[in-house]
Amino acid sequence: MPAGAAELHLTPAQEGLVLVALAEALRVAAAHGEARAALAGHLADQLDAALGPARPAHPALPPVGTVVERRWTVGEADTAAALGHPDPEALVLASPRLALLFEIVASGALGAPVEGATHLGTGILVHHLGRAEIGDEVVVRAELVEASGRRGTFACSAESAGRLLALGVHQRMVVERAR
Repeated sequence: MPAGAAELHLTPAQEGLVLVALAEALRVAAAHGEARAALAGHLADQLDAALGPARPAHPALPPVGTVVERRWTVGEADTAAALGHPDPEALVLASPRLALLFEIVASGALGAPVEGATHLGTGILVHHLGRAEIGDEVVVRAELVEASGRRGTFACSAESAGRLLALGVHQRMVVERAR
Protein backbone atom coordinates (compact mmCIF):
# COMPACT_ATOMS: atom_id res chain seq x y z
CA MET A 1 0.00 0.00 0.00
CA PRO A 2 1.39 3.47 -0.85
CA ALA A 3 2.66 5.56 2.05
CA GLY A 4 -0.07 7.72 3.52
CA ALA A 5 -2.88 5.66 1.96
CA ALA A 6 -5.73 4.73 4.27
CA GLU A 7 -6.26 1.01 4.75
CA LEU A 8 -9.52 -0.15 3.23
CA HIS A 9 -11.69 -2.37 5.42
CA LEU A 10 -14.65 -4.14 3.84
CA THR A 11 -17.24 -6.18 5.65
CA PRO A 12 -17.75 -9.73 4.32
CA ALA A 13 -21.01 -8.55 2.73
CA GLN A 14 -19.21 -5.65 1.01
CA GLU A 15 -16.48 -7.99 -0.22
CA GLY A 16 -19.15 -10.23 -1.74
CA LEU A 17 -20.87 -7.28 -3.44
CA VAL A 18 -17.57 -6.03 -4.87
CA LEU A 19 -16.67 -9.47 -6.22
CA VAL A 20 -20.10 -9.97 -7.80
CA ALA A 21 -20.08 -6.47 -9.32
CA LEU A 22 -16.59 -6.92 -10.78
CA ALA A 23 -17.37 -10.40 -12.08
CA GLU A 24 -20.55 -9.24 -13.81
CA ALA A 25 -18.82 -6.16 -15.24
CA LEU A 26 -16.02 -8.29 -16.65
CA ARG A 27 -18.46 -10.78 -18.14
CA VAL A 28 -20.43 -8.06 -19.93
CA ALA A 29 -17.29 -6.20 -21.04
CA ALA A 30 -15.80 -9.41 -22.47
CA ALA A 31 -18.97 -10.08 -24.47
CA HIS A 32 -18.65 -6.91 -26.62
CA GLY A 33 -17.68 -7.89 -30.15
CA GLU A 34 -17.86 -11.16 -32.05
CA ALA A 35 -14.09 -11.69 -31.95
CA ARG A 36 -14.30 -12.27 -28.20
CA ALA A 37 -17.40 -14.50 -28.25
CA ALA A 38 -15.55 -17.72 -27.36
CA LEU A 39 -13.64 -16.03 -24.54
CA ALA A 40 -16.84 -14.41 -23.31
CA GLY A 41 -18.62 -17.77 -23.30
CA HIS A 42 -15.84 -19.41 -21.31
CA LEU A 43 -15.66 -16.45 -18.91
CA ALA A 44 -19.45 -16.48 -18.50
CA ASP A 45 -19.38 -20.20 -17.65
CA GLN A 46 -16.66 -19.66 -15.05
CA LEU A 47 -18.42 -16.68 -13.53
CA ASP A 48 -21.80 -18.41 -13.50
CA ALA A 49 -20.23 -21.22 -11.51
CA ALA A 50 -18.69 -18.74 -9.06
CA LEU A 51 -21.78 -16.54 -8.70
CA GLY A 52 -24.32 -19.30 -8.42
CA PRO A 53 -27.78 -19.31 -9.95
CA ALA A 54 -29.50 -16.05 -10.83
CA ARG A 55 -32.34 -15.04 -8.57
CA PRO A 56 -35.72 -13.88 -9.86
CA ALA A 57 -35.53 -10.24 -10.91
CA HIS A 58 -37.15 -7.59 -8.73
CA PRO A 59 -40.42 -6.36 -10.29
CA ALA A 60 -38.99 -2.83 -10.63
CA LEU A 61 -36.38 -4.10 -13.10
CA PRO A 62 -37.38 -4.13 -16.77
CA PRO A 63 -37.12 -7.31 -18.83
CA VAL A 64 -33.65 -8.41 -19.94
CA GLY A 65 -33.13 -7.08 -23.45
CA THR A 66 -34.70 -3.68 -22.71
CA VAL A 67 -32.79 -0.99 -24.64
CA VAL A 68 -32.80 2.74 -23.97
CA GLU A 69 -31.10 5.25 -26.25
CA ARG A 70 -30.65 9.01 -25.95
CA ARG A 71 -28.83 11.67 -27.93
CA TRP A 72 -26.73 14.53 -26.55
CA THR A 73 -24.85 17.34 -28.18
CA VAL A 74 -21.44 17.85 -26.62
CA GLY A 75 -21.24 21.25 -24.94
CA GLU A 76 -18.35 23.10 -23.35
CA ALA A 77 -19.44 21.91 -19.89
CA ASP A 78 -19.02 18.28 -21.06
CA THR A 79 -15.34 18.65 -21.94
CA ALA A 80 -12.30 17.31 -20.15
CA ALA A 81 -11.09 20.91 -19.65
CA ALA A 82 -14.36 21.91 -17.96
CA LEU A 83 -14.21 18.90 -15.66
CA GLY A 84 -10.72 19.62 -14.36
CA HIS A 85 -8.24 18.35 -16.94
CA PRO A 86 -4.97 20.28 -16.51
CA ASP A 87 -4.93 21.16 -20.23
CA PRO A 88 -7.45 23.99 -20.81
CA GLU A 89 -7.44 23.08 -24.50
CA ALA A 90 -8.75 19.54 -23.89
CA LEU A 91 -12.09 20.49 -25.43
CA VAL A 92 -13.29 16.93 -26.04
CA LEU A 93 -15.98 14.85 -24.34
CA ALA A 94 -14.64 13.83 -20.93
CA SER A 95 -14.62 10.26 -19.60
CA PRO A 96 -16.43 11.28 -16.38
CA ARG A 97 -19.22 12.79 -18.51
CA LEU A 98 -19.48 9.53 -20.46
CA ALA A 99 -19.87 7.68 -17.16
CA LEU A 100 -22.66 10.05 -16.16
CA LEU A 101 -24.36 9.64 -19.54
CA PHE A 102 -24.23 5.84 -19.20
CA GLU A 103 -25.84 6.12 -15.77
CA ILE A 104 -28.53 8.54 -16.93
CA VAL A 105 -29.50 6.39 -19.92
CA ALA A 106 -29.55 3.15 -17.91
CA SER A 107 -31.68 4.90 -15.26
CA GLY A 108 -34.21 5.64 -17.96
CA ALA A 109 -34.78 1.91 -18.43
CA LEU A 110 -36.04 1.66 -14.86
CA GLY A 111 -38.14 4.79 -15.01
CA ALA A 112 -39.64 6.53 -12.01
CA PRO A 113 -39.09 4.94 -8.60
CA VAL A 114 -41.84 2.64 -7.32
CA GLU A 115 -43.65 2.93 -4.00
CA GLY A 116 -41.16 2.43 -1.17
CA ALA A 117 -38.16 1.82 -3.43
CA THR A 118 -35.82 3.61 -5.77
CA HIS A 119 -32.80 2.60 -7.87
CA LEU A 120 -29.20 3.70 -7.53
CA GLY A 121 -26.02 3.14 -9.49
CA THR A 122 -23.69 0.65 -7.80
CA GLY A 123 -20.88 0.34 -10.30
CA ILE A 124 -19.64 1.61 -13.61
CA LEU A 125 -16.87 0.64 -15.98
CA VAL A 126 -16.07 2.96 -18.90
CA HIS A 127 -13.66 2.28 -21.74
CA HIS A 128 -13.18 5.57 -23.58
CA LEU A 129 -12.13 4.67 -27.14
CA GLY A 130 -12.65 7.77 -29.30
CA ARG A 131 -13.12 11.50 -29.22
CA ALA A 132 -16.09 13.79 -29.63
CA GLU A 133 -15.77 17.55 -29.82
CA ILE A 134 -18.03 20.44 -28.88
CA GLY A 135 -21.07 20.38 -31.16
CA ASP A 136 -20.84 16.67 -31.98
CA GLU A 137 -23.99 14.61 -31.45
CA VAL A 138 -23.44 11.55 -29.27
CA VAL A 139 -25.81 8.57 -29.18
CA VAL A 140 -25.72 6.74 -25.85
CA ARG A 141 -27.29 3.29 -25.56
CA ALA A 142 -27.88 1.03 -22.55
CA GLU A 143 -29.21 -2.53 -22.75
CA LEU A 144 -30.23 -4.55 -19.70
CA VAL A 145 -28.26 -7.76 -20.16
CA GLU A 146 -28.72 -9.33 -16.72
CA ALA A 147 -31.21 -9.03 -13.90
CA SER A 148 -30.76 -10.98 -10.69
CA GLY A 149 -32.55 -10.11 -7.48
CA ARG A 150 -32.41 -6.36 -7.04
CA ARG A 151 -29.42 -5.86 -9.40
CA GLY A 152 -29.54 -5.00 -13.09
CA THR A 153 -26.46 -4.99 -15.33
CA PHE A 154 -26.41 -2.81 -18.46
CA ALA A 155 -24.10 -2.99 -21.46
CA CYS A 156 -23.54 0.61 -22.56
CA SER A 157 -22.10 2.27 -25.64
CA ALA A 158 -21.60 5.75 -27.05
CA GLU A 159 -21.03 6.67 -30.67
CA SER A 160 -20.87 9.77 -32.80
CA ALA A 161 -21.22 9.93 -36.59
CA GLY A 162 -20.93 6.15 -36.78
CA ARG A 163 -17.71 6.07 -34.73
CA LEU A 164 -17.55 4.15 -31.46
CA LEU A 165 -16.60 6.49 -28.62
CA ALA A 166 -16.97 4.28 -25.57
CA LEU A 167 -18.12 0.93 -24.21
CA GLY A 168 -19.09 0.30 -20.65
CA VAL A 169 -20.98 -1.64 -18.05
CA HIS A 170 -23.28 -0.02 -15.50
CA GLN A 171 -25.01 -1.72 -12.61
CA ARG A 172 -28.09 -0.46 -10.82
CA MET A 173 -29.68 -1.75 -7.65
CA VAL A 174 -33.28 -1.44 -6.51
CA VAL A 175 -33.13 -0.24 -2.90
CA GLU A 176 -35.69 0.53 -0.21
CA ARG A 177 -36.25 4.21 0.38
CA ALA A 178 -34.82 5.53 3.64
CA ARG A 179 -37.47 6.11 6.24
